[in-house]
Amino acid sequence: MYSRYLKEFDAVEKNTEKCDLGPLTNWEEVLGSLDAKKVDMDVNVPNTFVPGKTAAMAAFQDFCDEKLKKYADNRNDPNLDVQSGMAPWVRFGQVGFQRLALDVKKLGKYSDGVAAFIEEGVVRREVRHCEDEAPRGTKCHLVAPRYSEVHSKLTRRFAPRTTQLSDNFCFYNSNYDSLTGAAGWAQESLQLHSTDAREYTYTKEQFEKALTHDDLWNAAQIQLVNEGKMHGFLRMYWAKKILEWTTSPAQALEWGLYLNDKFSFDGSCPNGYVGVGWSVMGVHDMGWKERDVFGKIRFMNYNGCKRKFDIWDFVRKYPGAAENALKAGGETAVQKKAKGSKNKKQKTR
Repeated sequence: MYSRYLKEFDAVEKNTEKCDLGPLTNWEEVLGSLDAKKVDMDVNVPNTFVPGKTAAMAAFQDFCDEKLKKYADNRNDPNLDVQSGMAPWVRFGQVGFQRLALDVKKLGKYSDGVAAFIEEGVVRREVRHCEDEAPRGTKCHLVAPRYSEVHSKLTRRFAPRTTQLSDNFCFYNSNYDSLTGAAGWAQESLQLHSTDAREYTYTKEQFEKALTHDDLWNAAQIQLVNEGKMHGFLRMYWAKKILEWTTSPAQALEWGLYLNDKFSFDGSCPNGYVGVGWSVMGVHDMGWKERDVFGKIRFMNYNGCKRKFDIWDFVRKYPGAAENALKAGGETAVQKKAKGSKNKKQKTR
């Protein structure tokens, strides 16, 4: 596939003909259209990403020099921060993933990291739904060999952080931001468990202000607000907890998209819709063991995160996350660790 499709860009040829450029863009009208769509103009724009191709390629060079060698094994650890961080520039068209893939292949080293980076960015981007098993209302574009093989690729690692796969889903599924856009098994399962008792429920404002009992969730939300992006692994946990702590799956999807659209650089775009949709309604995933609230949607919990990385190392980077959890009646990662050590000692006596 790479040899056939992953090729250098064609050389740009100078235009020798006169062009009628038409009227100049009316930028006031453009900004007015944003207001009409109720874009929240009061959200502070984080300075974590400098716009433009020059800044994008500088960030990519840093990724290649410092992070790529660790990427294959450590990209799901929020504390190590070895993800490329290229999503904002790719999302706004300031650099193409084609360029990144071509450049990373030319390095000739860190083969595992290169393979993982391209697998995340190209293989998953090019997978397409099989028409007979795609969500209702969709049409097949490029049919994958077998849907089971597609599932194997998609679920081998967590979360689709993709562009073209997401674009394809949103283009061919007019209900991409609604539960009716989910696969049949997911709709049925979520409906069956929609009235299950929830241990915790929060308002949209409480979510937005990171006022839950969970210090890790609060830290992820604060990262999103402060930096315009959260670590890819944490967005899965973040969105799944919204499903767990709201009164219905429809409300969870609505609020998850609202928060992502409001604060994330990939908000209001296919990658954001599918990122939240994967967590809440199983987009591009398969059915898992049935449980309360989640039904057959893939489950994630705090202990699972604890096994993958040091939660407190992440939480303490975001002031307010632990304090808010305590105010909401929760425990911090430090307290849970101390309690676990105490229980372990008692069992060994």
